[in-house]
Amino acid sequence: MKLLIVCQTVDAEHQNLGFFVRWIVEFSKHYASIVVIANSVGSYDLPQNVTVYSLGKESGASRITRYVRFFGLVWRLRTAYDVVFVHMIVEYILAAGLFWRLFGKRIVLWYVHGTVSWRLRVALAIAHVACSINKESLRVQSNKVHYVGHGIDTDFFSPKKKEESDEYHVVTQGRITRAKHIELIVDSVSMLKKEFGMKARLTIIGGPITDDDLAYTATLHKKCEFLSWVSIVGPKNQVYVRDALQTADIMINASTTGSVDKAVLEAMSTGVLVVTSNPAFRDMLTPFGLFSAKVYAPHLALVAHKALVAKDRAVSQLALREIVIREHNIVTCVNRILRTFP
Repeated sequence: MKLLIVCQTVDAEHQNLGFFVRWIVEFSKHYASIVVIANSVGSYDLPQNVTVYSLGKESGASRITRYVRFFGLVWRLRTAYDVVFVHMIVEYILAAGLFWRLFGKRIVLWYVHGTVSWRLRVALAIAHVACSINKESLRVQSNKVHYVGHGIDTDFFSPKKKEESDEYHVVTQGRITRAKHIELIVDSVSMLKKEFGMKARLTIIGGPITDDDLAYTATLHKKCEFLSWVSIVGPKNQVYVRDALQTADIMINASTTGSVDKAVLEAMSTGVLVVTSNPAFRDMLTPFGLFSAKVYAPHLALVAHKALVAKDRAVSQLALREIVIREHNIVTCVNRILRTFP
């Protein structure tokens, strides 16, 4: 069997999508050959049975140019694949789905987002199968939808013995956007320092994407300008994120999106305590006292303080990692996706 993967980017250095290179590696273990068509391509190291084509976004190709190149590749390579796996980009199913159907190609969509658009509904009608993390990550009731967990590389995101320190290292990572309420995380760490007398520093890893994100990031920089204990390091690759998590004592996440945040799972896999207000993690983290029912700095600080001084902290860290290994590791996730293929 031969597989076509259509995705946003193939770039191990990408701040948000660098993980997908490891997904492709995992898929390559199960197929004689894989063709990948990506909007943009950066650095990668993939097996010999994987061929990557770029639509040219990294060099400034327009949307129209990318669609022309996409159609050209879909047609020219039509005998090079039997199954199509589309990662997130529903527009390409709208564009080529009927062609793939006509030529007997099975179409599998991966989609993770809280919004249900008309484009998604049409893409689901065309696709044979859709895969997502859980019900909150693809909010459409359909027999086509399969919940497979997230694909976290738990061997890569693994714990490492920390150096002893009297200062707590707090990390938050991911896209910098208003929905993440990062200013509240800054305030919560400030309260850990002032109200609870804890030595603490905060590292903010990530960058903006939209114009509104840029405006929010500027506001965040201004807020933290004179806070020597806050470091806003910008977007970083997966290696940097993993290394930062391995030195962290806790991650604070103030998202309220309701979708399972990959950044939270990566921290859990690395053996880091996680405090979050994201309702997607309510059932998972409440038993450990790590869920903040309020998106409110004093409450985030209180939950974080209790977690950091808890006597069974190491037990909780191990248990959190085991949850990710059991429910969200990359091997299990890809195997579940493969079961939806012919």
